[in-house]
Amino acid sequence: MKYVLVQSFFVWMICGILAAPQLWAQNATDTDTLYQSFGKIYRLQLINAPFPSPERTNGHTYNGKTYRAAEHYNDSTVLVFIPKKFNPSREVDVVVYFHGWYNNPDSAIVQFNLINQFVQANKNAILIVPQGPKNAPDSFGGKLEKAGMFAAFINEIFLKLAAEKVFRSNPRLGTIVIAGHSGAYRVMAHILMHGGMEIKEVYLFDGLYSQFEKFILWIDRNKTGRFVAVTSPAEGGTEKQSMDMMAVMKAWKIPFVSFKELDASLVEMEKNRVVFIQSILGHNEVLSTGNNLYKCLVTSGNLKDIN
Repeated sequence: MKYVLVQSFFVWMICGILAAPQLWAQNATDTDTLYQSFGKIYRLQLINAPFPSPERTNGHTYNGKTYRAAEHYNDSTVLVFIPKKFNPSREVDVVVYFHGWYNNPDSAIVQFNLINQFVQANKNAILIVPQGPKNAPDSFGGKLEKAGMFAAFINEIFLKLAAEKVFRSNPRLGTIVIAGHSGAYRVMAHILMHGGMEIKEVYLFDGLYSQFEKFILWIDRNKTGRFVAVTSPAEGGTEKQSMDMMAVMKAWKIPFVSFKELDASLVEMEKNRVVFIQSILGHNEVLSTGNNLYKCLVTSGNLKDIN
């Protein structure tokens, strides 16, 4: 029943906020205003944020164009969204979302309806969206690619939120979920290998471009870890990589299921640990109109519901 109610919400959302122009994302105040009825956005400046990073002191060059550090790799902002109905209990679950190329936290939140999907999944968790390469064609994860840095990153966020009195007491860290779109695959893969914290679930939205051996290793080592990958038939997309990944997993006798998008019911997503979904949507649409973040969250057995 909860699935039917939420799906009806998305009919409204597609007609309304989904149509919000991307220009909203260019102004942080506008983003905060747009979602103030859903909860509160905190903008933290963190020492352990992905950037600045020594590896991008001189910027980054792609296709003959240089993306300078000052504009693209000097922002230590991390957005934290706290849902209005969030109940700060003894354990706090977190979902960390990593944006892809040519994006930033504000543009990703609006373009891909992240807060809308997050709130409607009704999970008693907080959403964390760090600044990666800002509006640049780059998959580099900055400091979060270093061993143990993801743990330092999460711990600093909890200290900052405690100082903001978001929590009533000093809660323990609960379930950690990481998710990302497109070029986010790289930082996610490194976090799984040596981030320093236990990751319970991984959602990758049209991002299986590379590093799939790291995802397989994590799946094999973490027998209860949940992995969902959504691929797109878009040119230059991820279908071949996902097929290669599944072939390796089959050879290693690692169980998984694969569905065409129309056959991937919420019930099937809920009962299977490793799921590949072959979407019919485009590269951005698998997340923006496919509502796949919501589908992953609402079928999570690790994240606690809001009571």
